[in-house]
Amino acid sequence: MGMSNTTRAEYIKKMKEARDQCFCILFEMSFNNNVCEDVLANKAEVFDDIVFDDYTLKIIDYYTKNSSAIDKLIEENLKGWTFSRVSKVPLAVLRMALCELECYDTPEKVVINEAIDIAKKYSSPKEGSFVNAVLGAVLRKRKEDDKGSKNEQ
Repeated sequence: MGMSNTTRAEYIKKMKEARDQCFCILFEMSFNNNVCEDVLANKAEVFDDIVFDDYTLKIIDYYTKNSSAIDKLIEENLKGWTFSRVSKVPLAVLRMALCELECYDTPEKVVINEAIDIAKKYSSPKEGSFVNAVLGAVLRKRKEDDKGSKNEQ
């Protein structure tokens, strides 16, 4: 890999900060009819020196363009819940995690663990378990679908 421990630690810290920023924007968008431009403009107005990193902008852009598909994926993988009952914190976390899985080669385990941590940080351990269950269901279904399409070839 060739990455020193210091560099790796700095990278991990930077990614945690980027995910936090991204979560906050997606969370705020859920109060704002998902209008990304409004949220970003408000943040820039309030924080003069705010810089949105590439990770955040890519995730927000992907979600903005694919919000219906992402939300449908969440809805299809809820067990005993309706989409409208999912509170805003886990919803924003799930949206971010699913977008990261689509946009980046981040290992699934890392995405899930980071999503659980953010859900716990901004809500509760119960929400962390909920996020874990939904992401687990999405990934299991995806693996089954991949096996099915390989068997058909």
